[in-house]
Amino acid sequence: MSKFKKLLGSKNGHELLKNMAILVAGAGSAQIIGLASIPFITRIYGPADMGLLSAFLSLTLIVAPLLTLRYSVALPLPKTDRMAANILAATLLTSVAGILIITLALGIWSEPLLKFFNMEALAPFWWLLCMSIFATSLYETLSFWATRKKHFVAIARTKFTQTLSGSLTKILLGLLSIKPLGLLAGQIVQQGGGLLSLGSSAFPNLKKNRKYVKKKRALLALRHYSDIPTYRLPSQLLLMLSIQGPALFFSYKFGPAETGQ
Repeated sequence: MSKFKKLLGSKNGHELLKNMAILVAGAGSAQIIGLASIPFITRIYGPADMGLLSAFLSLTLIVAPLLTLRYSVALPLPKTDRMAANILAATLLTSVAGILIITLALGIWSEPLLKFFNMEALAPFWWLLCMSIFATSLYETLSFWATRKKHFVAIARTKFTQTLSGSLTKILLGLLSIKPLGLLAGQIVQQGGGLLSLGSSAFPNLKKNRKYVKKKRALLALRHYSDIPTYRLPSQLLLMLSIQGPALFFSYKFGPAETGQ
């Protein structure tokens, strides 16, 4: 406790508390907007629509970590931006390769896969699922880079704009009777919102270190942090399965309407 009090009394401690407050404010305001939008969304869309959204979101959050192999969490760790830039390049490359494989797989097997979960209504929107997975993965990667550069205001701002833009999209498209597409499109806007903001803040530094990004260095960095996909990836998958698994189980057992309830 004495060490903790000493830390809080230092300059670094004040900066830490300030950064924590910024992130809490962004996340808290996003939660308030999300809660405020629920009464409108649940009156515009029916239980079956909400059930489809639940399965859509569950599949997104379970599959998204596979794209980066969780290497994104290593971005704040290296001492130099040169090494971090190599990790970022490798992470983006694995994400692109992963989403291409998933897109190909869903393009071929989306109907039997979604039928297994009693979500045949999602089959025409399998491409939106690919977009959602990729947007979630990309936002996670860029947010960890922003954490490295201490762009906490940008992260907090994106949390706010994500929820606001996603909720408004769901409500407006729902009022236009675009169902269930309105819910799915709103979810993509919510998960991908802030990508331009985080990308623009990261671009100058990435451009500066681009010449140091080499295949050999990237492989060395991935090897150095190989414990992340070995341990963090399985733990993240187990966490997401424990949180999102019940929704998929209800969908499989009872169908979208009951899941939506």
